Amino acid sequence: MSWPAQRSIKMRLYTSIFLWLLASAFITGTDELIPWKSDRKLTWADFKSKKQEFGTGMDAYTAYMLTLTPENNGKTDSITVHVECSFDKNKSAVRKGKLSDELLKHEQGHFDLAEVYARLLRKKLSATKTSLQNAQSTLNDLYKSAFSELEAEQAKYDRETDHSRVADKQELWNKKIEDRLTELEKFSGTVVKVKITK
Repeated sequence: MSWPAQRSIKMRLYTSIFLWLLASAFITGTDELIPWKSDRKLTWADFKSKKQEFGTGMDAYTAYMLTLTPENNGKTDSITVHVECSFDKNKSAVRKGKLSDELLKHEQGHFDLAEVYARLLRKKLSATKTSLQNAQSTLNDLYKSAFSELEAEQAKYDRETDHSRVADKQELWNKKIEDRLTELEKFSGTVVKVKITK
């Protein structure tokens, strides 16, 4: 199960700094975040939350973050945007006695799905044109849309696999997620340029 992820966007454009957080109750230290990488799979040691508030049917939950961070690149025709997907160790948990390989693979699927949507967001951003005046609202709207779609798919993933208990459905989802990551490989880099129009 994926825990409702923290959503944050911070924006620094030219001489002004805009900072806003989307549905984030607090800031997490970077030492407790694992950036998504294809060669860094989750282990049960990464699930460190002391608060174990499991929902119905849940034996584990994965807390992930999608962050969208624009920065001043010194240009007037584009904004540099960083889109990153991270796993939050301190908000992810597993129920005692439930540390199976199958469940861990399911939780990895939640993290991988978050990366799929980070890549989809990077893809949309790379095709976006906006005015400097509308940049903040444009980025905010794109982020909220991507995150809403991600949450809906995370819920579908849990429903169809029954949190990893339906093995054949879990295998189908594993393949589907892997294929989507491969299809979106072009957008695996975390930095995107958004075009600014006059």
